[in-house]
Amino acid sequence: NFSKNTISINFNTYICKPLTYISMPVLFYYLHLKFCFYSNEHEPIHVHVSTGQAEAKFNITPTTKMIENHGLKARDIRIAIKAIEDNRDIITRQWKEFFNQ
Repeated sequence: NFSKNTISINFNTYICKPLTYISMPVLFYYLHLKFCFYSNEHEPIHVHVSTGQAEAKFNITPTTKMIENHGLKARDIRIAIKAIEDNRDIITRQWKEFFNQ
């Protein structure tokens, strides 16, 4: 089962696309999944989940819904949805803080 105590929070900013220089604030890691958003994002609040080999995008409001998938496996999607639902407040707070909302 997912536990908030097992999340590693990392609010540092990394360069994720060297050719376009878009920074990617990492919200947290859970198991082998990285939860982040891009610094040039737009509403609605959403999160990108990556394994390094695959990535999916999830809206988090009003409910968690996958809106894009680029190779993330079904098991990882289920894990990601549960982690997003359990940490919706953290994601929302960090999004608003980063974008000065």
